[in-house]
Amino acid sequence: MHDSQVEEHLRSTLRAAGDSLPLTITEAELVRRLAVRRRATAGRRLSLMAAAVAMIAIGSIVAVGNDWLRLPALGIGPAPSTSPAPSSLPVASPIVSPPSGRAPLGNPDEAILVRPLGTSWTTPDAFEVRRTNPADGTSTVIATIPGSVLPAGSRVSTSGNRPVVSATGWLAIPTSPSAGAVDTGSFVVIVDVTDPDAEPWLVEGFASGSWNAADELAMIGESGVSISNPATRLVAAAPPTAQDVSVATLGGAANDPVWTTESVTPFLARRLPGGLPPAVWGVVDAAGTFRERADLPPLDQRTGRERPMGADGHTLAMSCIGSGTPEEAGCALVEADATGQTVGTRVATDSIAGLRDHAWVADGRSAWLVFDRDQEGGHTASILLSPPSGGTVERARVDVPAGDTATILGIGRGWLVVGTDNGWVRAFARVDGSADDGSVSMQEATSWFAGWAGVQPAYDPD
Repeated sequence: MHDSQVEEHLRSTLRAAGDSLPLTITEAELVRRLAVRRRATAGRRLSLMAAAVAMIAIGSIVAVGNDWLRLPALGIGPAPSTSPAPSSLPVASPIVSPPSGRAPLGNPDEAILVRPLGTSWTTPDAFEVRRTNPADGTSTVIATIPGSVLPAGSRVSTSGNRPVVSATGWLAIPTSPSAGAVDTGSFVVIVDVTDPDAEPWLVEGFASGSWNAADELAMIGESGVSISNPATRLVAAAPPTAQDVSVATLGGAANDPVWTTESVTPFLARRLPGGLPPAVWGVVDAAGTFRERADLPPLDQRTGRERPMGADGHTLAMSCIGSGTPEEAGCALVEADATGQTVGTRVATDSIAGLRDHAWVADGRSAWLVFDRDQEGGHTASILLSPPSGGTVERARVDVPAGDTATILGIGRGWLVVGTDNGWVRAFARVDGSADDGSVSMQEATSWFAGWAGVQPAYDPD
């Protein structure tokens, strides 16, 4: 046979054999595999970037030890330029939808509640995950996660951190060592609500985290911010920032980064030049460089509490002239502009004793205030709207058990999630301006608010 005849015969034989085999892979499976490969590639790039940063850091240490470099005594080096030319800023596409192959757990107006089952909420027998519609009061169990996902010697964190869920169902459960446990650290246990029997992923060394729309969890540890991807199970350490730069966090016990919707500049940050006010707002890019921004990018929201500033960089903070309780110290809740100058008082000193919480409204100009009204056998939390023009308007009231403090756990499209200082959901208060405005849907206060079931609109008060 000639070579061409041999080749043709071989082709015919292979084609016949191939035609006899069933084709079981579907188009959807091909898309899923492509998405996984892309996520894995992205995760490897982040890991390589972190490794490169580590190599540079090691080289810097060696250089300093040999007196090759002269660096300041404090910090990681000279502060990077904070005013790059507009043309030097990369163009970033916003992250507004879930990753390929995964869908939101529900509608944006539905809440995800996590209830520990058993005699102990710190070491429960199981975690019941429910999708709740505050408008009609319906609630559906979407997953029951065995309590065995917690590592040995660990319990659910008692420091105020609570489970948080991504829009597509990755649930991060913060843990801390059980009483008397030896050689047990802190973990964030990540489980898939859509596949509760799958093996959990334990990320060690972190207390809690915050999700973005791409199902990435940002966590702050001893070395700074790290980003975990549950789909690839890769953790990448973001490069360090200058000492006078701090990544904005949710505040309180949740020391978790605030995500922007820009993939190139993922975190909101502030810089305090020379350690002295006024601070300037900006973003941190993938290289750890702070970039001052007059027009801040939109912020990702999972709970609605990702609002550290209002429009034009304004902030709300307590201002005191003495010590002791807020009332004794002469404290007031003031609004400051981007330069740190006080531009108004939201709660005066004579009313400060009852203030329990505050948060920006979606427009970044009005604010929500929570006041505690003592009553026999418990408290009533008064939800007030504070417009920029001054004054307050009560929008709802929620009963709170004695001994607990009312707080805002979440803000949705027309809803406030009101809970207690230990994280239990107490009620959903309707504040949408409808005929039912001010109505309250009470809860049993046995569940944590983990986030909204659907993708939330980005917070962009500017």
